[in-house]
Amino acid sequence: AGSMPAPGFTRLFADIQNLFEAGDPDAAEHRFQDELPFVLWAMQSLDVSVRSAKTELHARGVFTTRQMREPWSPLDALAERQLDRFVAERIRNT
Repeated sequence: AGSMPAPGFTRLFADIQNLFEAGDPDAAEHRFQDELPFVLWAMQSLDVSVRSAKTELHARGVFTTRQMREPWSPLDALAERQLDRFVAERIRNT
């Protein structure tokens, strides 16, 4: 077993760094601002962060399930719908 902290942010931060290094700090800032609502939402707790990562990786076909190991605090129906919207948008934009 291992740890995979915030795997959903790796591409985002690489994109931001690449834009900045290519001499386009405005595009880097725009990319960051576009994703900031999801970053803040996903990082509100460890359980939300892990659920967010598993949901996105499942949607991308990396994981076969979003199942979480106990103990964890499940998201309520509203939060699950919000997560689904965030993930769908992130997949559409990549």
